[in-house]
Amino acid sequence: MREAKSWALNAEAEAVARQANHKLYRPKNFAEVLEKYLRDVTPLKRNTTFEDAVIPKLMECDWAKTPMNKLSSHQLVVYRDQRLRKVKASSLHRQFCIIKHAARIAVDEWDWDIPNNIFQRIKIKKNPPNPVTRLNDEVVSSLLIAAEECRQGEMRSLIILGVETCMRRGEMLSLQWSQVDLKKGLVRLCQTKNGHFRDIPLTPLAALVFEGLRRSSDGRETVFSMTPNAVRLSFQRIRRRAKADGVCFHHLRHEGVSRLFEAGFSPPEVASISGHKSMSQLMRYSHARLDKVCAKMSSMSLIGTIQP
Repeated sequence: MREAKSWALNAEAEAVARQANHKLYRPKNFAEVLEKYLRDVTPLKRNTTFEDAVIPKLMECDWAKTPMNKLSSHQLVVYRDQRLRKVKASSLHRQFCIIKHAARIAVDEWDWDIPNNIFQRIKIKKNPPNPVTRLNDEVVSSLLIAAEECRQGEMRSLIILGVETCMRRGEMLSLQWSQVDLKKGLVRLCQTKNGHFRDIPLTPLAALVFEGLRRSSDGRETVFSMTPNAVRLSFQRIRRRAKADGVCFHHLRHEGVSRLFEAGFSPPEVASISGHKSMSQLMRYSHARLDKVCAKMSSMSLIGTIQP
């Protein structure tokens, strides 16, 4: 124990000495940090769309243009509180994740002299997650009927697979035929949101949909030809025709996960299909539909056959 403490103290002393001997670069403001982050770090990420749009706006904020030696946590708190009047806490949390990561990278990897602690101290209270939106069979059928009128013939297949495979929109649109094994009844996802590959067993209906898509693929490498924006716009039109207000494409995945739980799949089994890494996040979908619970409870007694 003494040796460990001694080693830690020596290591800390050496770090302080190195910092004293090495004059760190101090950027003129945090906008300079964000500019370098956008140029050097963002391109290394799989999906850069969000940061490409958000970081330039952050660079224009008053606090980001404040000289680094005058920047205070109070300015960040004022900015946070002002933004919370206009955007959801979850949206602002994503922006502050970029800010905090940029600050850490600047200190840990670039050896820049910035007050990292004032960024890390900022807290954003998250709102409790909304209840999972459930889609009953009537809503799903309405969406499928409306999709048949859509000029984009792939939309009906995307809606079915959204429920049957629990895949995200981006996962389906990036899917290539080399990842689909209809003999084994499996789809292997290589590019996922959390960076981990996963194998998805196909239901009989999902397999039939893929067979139909393959027949009409004309030798194309990708399973789908639509872009994310085309899917978004098409689904908006389908939703209007189906009179399914409030339903978004991602709810198809939610419904698929919820139905797996209702079918008796265990949490690890559901996670292997959906790709959730957080059990707390996954268990949001474990609540069965109230009407099914009521039907079960109405025909049983937890104590036994006694007179009330």
